[in-house]
Amino acid sequence: MKKIFLIPLFLFLVFTASSCKKKADVSMFNEGDIIFQNKKLKEADLLSFISKSAYNNVGVVFKINGKFYVLEIAQPVQLAPLQSWIQDGQDGAYELKRLIDFKELATPENLEKFNAVRRDFMGKPHDVHFDWDDRALYCGELVWKIFKIVFNISLCELQALADFDLSDPEIREKIEKTYGKKVPLYENLVTPAGIYDSPFLETVDKKTMKN
Repeated sequence: MKKIFLIPLFLFLVFTASSCKKKADVSMFNEGDIIFQNKKLKEADLLSFISKSAYNNVGVVFKINGKFYVLEIAQPVQLAPLQSWIQDGQDGAYELKRLIDFKELATPENLEKFNAVRRDFMGKPHDVHFDWDDRALYCGELVWKIFKIVFNISLCELQALADFDLSDPEIREKIEKTYGKKVPLYENLVTPAGIYDSPFLETVDKKTMKN
């Protein structure tokens, strides 16, 4: 009898714990914000690794029908509900940045263009080789191109693999794993660290939401 009683009690406790995850306070969020996190159980990709980025994932916040979403690089590019996106990061930690001049730039015309670009990029495949064309996208590229197209702002200077110190054996191993023997040393690229350090952005919120 005790075992029969303990099973439903255990299930109740599991359900209660999973339903009581702390939600992020979204009062600081605006459409057009850029949000950074570290994905759970995700090895830092090549660009995060070589740039020593504090975060391995970055996306753009959109508000659709009164609810916040993050346009993110998955497979394919997609919208994720904001709370789910945050919970998918390590300890629910995130950092929120915003264009310093966003109020002046957020005209109705620009916001309409902002959402048009989102629709254009939706469904694009994840670019694991960090090419600079639009056939596939990676997270830094997605964010950089959205702000360039909509606001004509280059959030950071374009870089190339040749700009980084590639002598570390672990870095060389990651490069070979990504490209094989033909490494595009001078292909344009954007790192999460480059966007994070953009002079056009300011931090408006930074939190850790442990469950």
